[in-house]
Amino acid sequence: MGAIPDTGRLEEISLPRLLVDLYRAQFDGRVELGRQRVEHTFLFAAGVAVGCDSPSHKNGLCDQLLAAGTIRQADRDRAVSLIESKGCKEAAALLELGLLDPRGLMIALRDQIRIRLLECMGWPKGAFTRDAGAAPKEAANPFRIDVYAVVQAGIEAQWRADQVLLDLEPKIARFASKSDRFLSILERLEPDDAFAAFVEALDGEHSFWEALKLATTPRSLAAAWVLDAAGALEYSIESGAAGAEIPTDIEILFTDDATAKAKKSAEGKDAGGRSSKPLESETAAALRAEITSRFENLGDLDYYQLLGLSDVAKEKDVKASYLRAAKRYHPDALAKAGLDGETRQQANNVFARISKAYSVLSNRKRRAEYDEARNSTEGSIDAERLASAESMYRKGEILLRSGNFAGAIEFLRPAVELWPDESDYRSALGWALYRKLPSEPVLAREQLKRAVELAPKSATAIHRLSVVVRSVGEEETADSLLARARAIDPKIG
Repeated sequence: MGAIPDTGRLEEISLPRLLVDLYRAQFDGRVELGRQRVEHTFLFAAGVAVGCDSPSHKNGLCDQLLAAGTIRQADRDRAVSLIESKGCKEAAALLELGLLDPRGLMIALRDQIRIRLLECMGWPKGAFTRDAGAAPKEAANPFRIDVYAVVQAGIEAQWRADQVLLDLEPKIARFASKSDRFLSILERLEPDDAFAAFVEALDGEHSFWEALKLATTPRSLAAAWVLDAAGALEYSIESGAAGAEIPTDIEILFTDDATAKAKKSAEGKDAGGRSSKPLESETAAALRAEITSRFENLGDLDYYQLLGLSDVAKEKDVKASYLRAAKRYHPDALAKAGLDGETRQQANNVFARISKAYSVLSNRKRRAEYDEARNSTEGSIDAERLASAESMYRKGEILLRSGNFAGAIEFLRPAVELWPDESDYRSALGWALYRKLPSEPVLAREQLKRAVELAPKSATAIHRLSVVVRSVGEEETADSLLARARAIDPKIG
């Protein structure tokens, strides 16, 4: 958790992230949220929102109670009339008219805070201002909302799955396990079966990506985000399982220029707002020079050069080189060295290319294809085609897993066109064509059939083909394909 800025944009620091950071910092004071003409002011005590004021919702509490069926339209009109004639607040009018007792009012106010926060979590853009001060009187409210519970509900209701995955992606290549905060946070979240499967995979032997693939519902994915943001998870670049492989079925994505600039600005100022630049050690200066040099020459380095290897390097050497790079470019190591935000961003880009190189060179088939393309007369062109196809596939795969099938097709179709002999690309495209609305089972079958021809031992492709074949009424063929898939992987289907 970094320092919380006094002002910022919700496009750069999401409201769920802001709420978790305020809670962990035990913030007392006011936070104003605004978007276009809508404004909400929240009062915080010990990091929890305990009151809200929304000028744009003049009779918001009355309308809330009416929508919930707690009061009738006639009651609502009486309360509004009293508010206008006496100039009193909604809470006072509801109590004076006997429409709520004190306990019912406190519950209604708590619900109002929750509703307003959930509304703001759906804002694609907006601004926030933080004003620290003494704890408000509402701190005595015995019905304070649970920050982690409301953040989980907000992400479940307002975020797309691909938003959550992209937000978590900087960590998904690491191996995840439970921290000492895990149990205390877990009991405050709303579970489901998919979340239970996700939690079970947090054993330090599975990558975070492998665990996330089990979080197949919006609720479980939202809970996973909360566990990460709340510090309930620990990460390592090495697995606790002997002989475990580093996951390669991912692509690391990075913040846009605006976010990078915001981070750079925040890191380059001291508490008084003055620019500060700490002195660098010789080690940090050397690391900075190395990162800058590699970043500037990324376009000229092939995958072997990125990993510092010869083209006859053994698989164990490829893995060892990747592990050294992962440790050297780990965010904690870069922060410890005192490198500025711009250099750390360059390091992220360098490591992204190194991870791409590792994903190709650690896979025998892809390495052979890369070597063939690299050594041919059109090698550089083919290598670029392969890299581009792989990038398209990784993005499409994320959208596919999140349920955005139409969006996935926009990336998967070009991946197949660039590299038509890759089974995984055709399998993913076929599945997206089948799952989207309206479904296209005929086109899906063509892609999946070719995927199986290219990779006869791919249980996933065979199982997907069985589902598509069954959908067009070919039960016998579907049963045969399903049996074939289960013979390869008994857990499938």
